[in-house]
Amino acid sequence: MGRIMIVGAISLAILFMAATVCSSRIMTITIAEDALNPQTQSCQQQFQQAQQLRSCQKFLRQRSQHDEDQQIPREVQQCCNQLEQIQDPQCRCEGLMKVVQKEEQTGQVQGRQRQQMLQTAQNLPGLCRLRPQRCEIQTMQDEQCRCEGIKQVMQQEQERGELQGREMREACKTAQSLPGLCRMSPHQCHNIPTPTFF
Repeated sequence: MGRIMIVGAISLAILFMAATVCSSRIMTITIAEDALNPQTQSCQQQFQQAQQLRSCQKFLRQRSQHDEDQQIPREVQQCCNQLEQIQDPQCRCEGLMKVVQKEEQTGQVQGRQRQQMLQTAQNLPGLCRLRPQRCEIQTMQDEQCRCEGIKQVMQQEQERGELQGREMREACKTAQSLPGLCRMSPHQCHNIPTPTFF
């Protein structure tokens, strides 16, 4: 019973520390990332049918490089048309998250431009008069910060030496899957090593 309480306390500490380690503003999307989930498969199909929201990606890129006051009407309409092809409101947000993360991977959008792109993406369904009015979008940088924060907490626990052997192994396994348990992405943190001793 005492061991369960220790593991539970560590899990709560990990979650708290992970939320505070990164100085960037964390925005979340409440979508379970289970590849076997029919909802997720349906979202992927809808995303493909909507041409992977390429017009939205183009619009977000252009919008992040211009002032908010500057209108880009043709691109907005094309984006709205593609977004409307995704029937499920939750899938729309997931699709927009993929688009934002794809743009982040290029490394060309940073700082103020990145923030502008995030805000525009979050408000895009409302701009297109679709549901939901606003998406809470999580970026790749947020995911990396979350896992890095969990890893730091686990390193502190190892240094304290209160957990040994099997208890430490179980705590590491829990830490690895903690974002998924909290319905956050990434579903699993692979940067946290699991001790091999028993």
